[in-house]
Amino acid sequence: MKYCSDGCRSHKPNHVDKEIENLIARMLDEETGSGAENTFSASGGKMGNRRGLVSCDEIQAIFFQDKHLASDTEESLSSQKLGQLRAERRERVRRAARRAVVFGLLREGHSSASSIEVDSNQTADTITGTEPPQLRKCEAVVNGAVVEPSFAKGDWCVRWRS
Repeated sequence: MKYCSDGCRSHKPNHVDKEIENLIARMLDEETGSGAENTFSASGGKMGNRRGLVSCDEIQAIFFQDKHLASDTEESLSSQKLGQLRAERRERVRRAARRAVVFGLLREGHSSASSIEVDSNQTADTITGTEPPQLRKCEAVVNGAVVEPSFAKGDWCVRWRS
């Protein structure tokens, strides 16, 4: 398996990381219920065109709010432990975003509502009307400029590569 950095090599992705990657893809696709409708970019932004950008902080806020880990866990922790927990969550989201930039995200095909003609040479995906999963690449954006994900500092964003 390939890793984007030594940090990712020492923190192998698990099911939670896959859920974060799926949330990133859903937010970039602006799917209903993904939380993308509550982000800064969905409101049009105040500083230029941020359409299609999703920041790591927004991903973190939506993912961990949806998991209800914030209220239950944070009340029972000291301020030092709470700070460590928030830093671990922030870094987990950033690692998932770096993987999305370096390796891309696998997006499931969407079923089509149009009528489909059955031909003897068609595959099952064509007959059922679903497209096969496709790998889509992302890019890291800091202050409007595309950067390598290893150089991204602060609150950086991801968007689909065009």
